[in-house]
Amino acid sequence: MRNTVNMIEKMGFNKNIKFKILTLMIFIQFINIYGQSKDSYLPIELGEELKYKWTGKESINSFIDSLFIDNKLYYMYSQKTELNNIITMIHMSNDTIYTYNEYYKKHQPKCVLIPKVGAKAGKGKIVKINHSLKTKKGKIYNNLLVVEIKSDVGQILTEYYKKGIGLIAKKLDSRMILIIDE
Repeated sequence: MRNTVNMIEKMGFNKNIKFKILTLMIFIQFINIYGQSKDSYLPIELGEELKYKWTGKESINSFIDSLFIDNKLYYMYSQKTELNNIITMIHMSNDTIYTYNEYYKKHQPKCVLIPKVGAKAGKGKIVKINHSLKTKKGKIYNNLLVVEIKSDVGQILTEYYKKGIGLIAKKLDSRMILIIDE
């Protein structure tokens, strides 16, 4: 939203037009943020942080902002570690997660988040529903949606999603690389 306001300021619209544009943007933002179901496999709440262990190090992940790219609302997803902060642009449409490739200026489907084994989008495919996963701290997460995403070089990234929470864990091939730290 902050980026959009700055862009509107730079365009030099008169005050009346600026007010109408900002009012519309706030309304759209409200619909998209509060229209997102808490029962979603990827609930989007700006500012809410989840802690993960990322290959042994702590990672804090959150949706930090939103902006429009080609008239599509994208959320900036931050993955902060002590070494860096990776920002991924995420757009949700009809239960499909899209990412934005800034180099190619392209919207790319990543995967679909519907509880139906075999459902596909992009390079992702639902392989299990109602899966369970136990963390190192002993907490068990049930009813997980399991998505496999195949890379161009043949690696398999497996992601585990829980309704109302979102991403619980990731495996690269058979090695756990990210897990929620609760």
